[in-house]
Amino acid sequence: MQPAPPYALTSPRIRFAALAVRAAHTPLGGGREALWALWVLARLGAGCLPGVLPPATRIARAQAARSWLSALALASNLRPLVLRAAEHGAGEPIELRDALSSVIQVTAPHLDRATAGELQALLRELVP
Repeated sequence: MQPAPPYALTSPRIRFAALAVRAAHTPLGGGREALWALWVLARLGAGCLPGVLPPATRIARAQAARSWLSALALASNLRPLVLRAAEHGAGEPIELRDALSSVIQVTAPHLDRATAGELQALLRELVP
C-alpha cells in the first residue's frame, strides 16, 4: 500500500456509526424514530466532553436538538425522557449521562450489541 500524498485529506471518523446504521436499517415507525433520537442525544453527549465544544456552541446545539426532537413521533413514555436529555445537552456531562441512561433503558429493545457498546462507551466518558 502506497502512502497517501501530503495534500490528501484524512478520512473522517464517524462517531456512533453503528447507531446510525441501525437507525437507517430499522423499518419506519417508532423504533426508527427512537434510534434517531438516541443518535442525536449521543452526539450532544459527545459535544459535552471536556474541551470538545465551547459552552455557547453546546447551548445552541441543545436548543436546536430539542426543537428537532420535539417533532419526532416518539412513544409517550419516551418523549419526556428524550426532551429532558436534550435540555441537559448544554449542561454538565453527569446530568446528561443520567438523562441519556434513562433513554437507553427505554430504547434497549431496539439496540443491538454494537449500538449498545457505543452508547455504554459514551456513558463511561461522561463520568467526571
